[in-house]
Amino acid sequence: MLVPLPSALAVAIRASSLLAVVWAAGCAPEREQVVANHLLTPDDQGAVVEWDGGDRDQALAAMREALAGTPSERPTPAADGVRWSDVPAAAYWGAIAAEMAVVSSESGDRVMRFTLVTVRDEPATLVVKRVDEPDRIRATATVGSLGQLADEARRLEHEFRVSLEGFGRKPGFGR
Repeated sequence: MLVPLPSALAVAIRASSLLAVVWAAGCAPEREQVVANHLLTPDDQGAVVEWDGGDRDQALAAMREALAGTPSERPTPAADGVRWSDVPAAAYWGAIAAEMAVVSSESGDRVMRFTLVTVRDEPATLVVKRVDEPDRIRATATVGSLGQLADEARRLEHEFRVSLEGFGRKPGFGR
């Protein structure tokens, strides 16, 4: 007597069901305290650490040693309204506001150059230079294959400046 073979659909359903059961049973992670949302109480081991005077002093000395040599200044808004370290972020957000995207960038000590593309697939360039007083940072943009889109270039420069000054108002470190 011949036994009929199951259809391909029945085999596929059984195989996927078996695979799901094996995966669920074998790949389930162990429950951790955080995942389990277990509230630790003072009676739980490790929830409360009581140190004697020597341990406390040793721990405080280790923490002080770890902080030795780190700057103790607090983050503040930029003294001159802008920071050189904010230029890449300002270029990114200024480009978005001007309906462009930064494709690549090159940076040096006193010059950063950003290659952009507009929403209409026109090439653009933003060159940011670190200069002496009064501006401290000067940006010039060209938009279009021949630099013919002056209005869009001025918009990019404006949006970059707005973003840079916005970052300068936020507390931060450095210049």
